[in-house]
Amino acid sequence: MAICGRCGKMRARDGAGKPAVAAWCGFVQNLGDGFDGGTMVRHRLRLLGPTLAALAATIGMPASAEGFAVREIAELAGQAAAVLGAGFERSTTESQVVLHCEDCVGEPLVALSLGRQADGTEQRVRSGQTRIATLEEQCKARDPSCELSALSVSPAVGWISSWSMGGRAGATAVVLRDGDLLTIRVLAADAASAGKVLDALVQGLIPKVVGA
Repeated sequence: MAICGRCGKMRARDGAGKPAVAAWCGFVQNLGDGFDGGTMVRHRLRLLGPTLAALAATIGMPASAEGFAVREIAELAGQAAAVLGAGFERSTTESQVVLHCEDCVGEPLVALSLGRQADGTEQRVRSGQTRIATLEEQCKARDPSCELSALSVSPAVGWISSWSMGGRAGATAVVLRDGDLLTIRVLAADAASAGKVLDALVQGLIPKVVGA
């Protein structure tokens, strides 16, 4: 087993000792289908094409958390939208929030989810049993371009990573507190655009979600 640097979940390894491709987390479950944002949002998300289709996979987490200050997906959606500001179209399901800005530099697409993860990852990271360098090694095994570093979110623990997928750039923040999990994924045309959006959410949203 290996810890996914993008989502923090335990993933099976293949016969060569690398994390199995099919087991790695995707971006969103079914972009463009079933969202509350209506036909326009669905159409614009579909325009992003095969790259996003390749990322489609369920996050598979419930829509509420217990230890975070923000416990409901609707509240998370509102706060994320406030941080990102005008231009982002928002769509919310039971398990995630998706925001997309067609007119922003890099056309960033953001997916956020709240859930639970009680597989021991948080405890191993807190104790140092699992080092950030180990997480980065595991992330690089899947994508050599991956870069991963610790995220200062006390009293929670977390990390951020950057990676590439289908010619686009991705950035992820994973935050854990008492088994509660916040995952933020950003996909954009270039690394600078993805990083800028993620940094705004790290600074303006994560402290509110984690709480004191």
